This record gives sequence, structure tokens and C-alpha cells, in this order.
Amino acid sequence: MTITASSPTVIYGAAVPTITASYAGFVNGDTSAVVTGQSCSTAYTVTSAVGSNPATTCSGGTATNYTISYVAGVVTINKATLTITASSPTVIYGAAVPTITASYAGFVNGDTSAVVTG
Repeated sequence: MTITASSPTVIYGAAVPTITASYAGFVNGDTSAVVTGQSCSTAYTVTSAVGSNPATTCSGGTATNYTISYVAGVVTINKATLTITASSPTVIYGAAVPTITASYAGFVNGDTSAVVTG
């Protein structure tokens, strides 16, 4: 029997997802109910970076009539949405061009404008 860890997709900064197992190779009408001691986990944390692909794994399962092999998965992390808004100052005709500033909405994990380039 093969037990495969799920491969969820999250947005950067999201809570740790629940990792589940999928099963292949049961015979005689058996189901996952014959597997005991199974646990699944992930290396993902809320501060895992986009593109880091933290592993997901399942292990510890036993089943009387089966030899178990495991297949790992990964957590895919997509970018969080960041909105940058330019200021809208009011000026009097003929006045100097005002300084335009940016305001930000959507940072997670304590990130600041220091992570924005360009």
C-alpha cells in the first residue's frame, strides 16, 4: 500500500494547513480504517517563504496485511496580496508640485515597506 501526504496550496502568512493522507493499494474491500498509528505533518510555518516548498509527510502507520510505503508532498505558497495606494494631495493652482507618498495594505508576518523594491 502507498500512503501519500497531501500537497496543499496556501497564501504567504496563512495558518499551517492540515495535512491528510491518501491511500492506494487496498484489496478485499479494505479501507483506511485498517491503518493505525498514522500521523501527517508539514515543515511549513506561517513565515515560510514563497517558493520554499516545505515538505509534507505521513508516517507511523501500520496495517496487519500490508507493507506501507510513503510518498511525501509539498506545500505550495502563493504570494499575499499587497495594495499600494498613491496619496492624492490637494494643491492650489500655481503651487509647487506636491510630494506623492505611498500607503500600503496587506503586509503579513510583520513585513514592512522595506520588502518592496522598485
